[in-house]
Amino acid sequence: MKTKLNLWLSRDVTIYGKSLLAKALGISQLVHAASMLTVPESGVKNVQENLFAFLWKNRKDKIKRVVMYQSVKNGGIIFVNFCTVVKALHLAWIGRLLSTSDDKWKAILNYYFRKHGNLLFLLKCNYDVKLLRTDLPLFYRELLQYFRDLKNATNIFPNGDFILWNNKSITINNASLFWKSWFERGVVTV
Repeated sequence: MKTKLNLWLSRDVTIYGKSLLAKALGISQLVHAASMLTVPESGVKNVQENLFAFLWKNRKDKIKRVVMYQSVKNGGIIFVNFCTVVKALHLAWIGRLLSTSDDKWKAILNYYFRKHGNLLFLLKCNYDVKLLRTDLPLFYRELLQYFRDLKNATNIFPNGDFILWNNKSITINNASLFWKSWFERGVVTV
């Protein structure tokens, strides 16, 4: 990514042109891998630093980064935020995983989430990823955390009933509860 962008540093490109190049050449190569793998926070930070270094020709930022991410109407240039891109790519998996098709590749996911009811039920719960009792792979943990962050930030998923299972407010030995036998008998809400 860095070498392709560095070729453009010597050219006289506007800030809008650099923003477009950052999207087209900078992160386009990373999107596929980032959509299927966990991306460490240090990796996300490194990519973002390289993108801003390209934008400002390896000099100090002239405009705050939070402003650069905003729309032109709000004083920004809609510059790419790689952290947001990674979160969006991971959240897109929820739609695929919840689709009604019975694809064989969902077997691994179903194995892990059956321990908590299932994915759809878990997304309705007041869970905390750290309190879930499971050997959940890091990718699924991140997926649940990103969904939780989205749910808290937007408030578009109202809580409704107080669900007993996978609830961060109801724990034993610092872990949330899920008793399959009770769940199967219909004990779900308090």
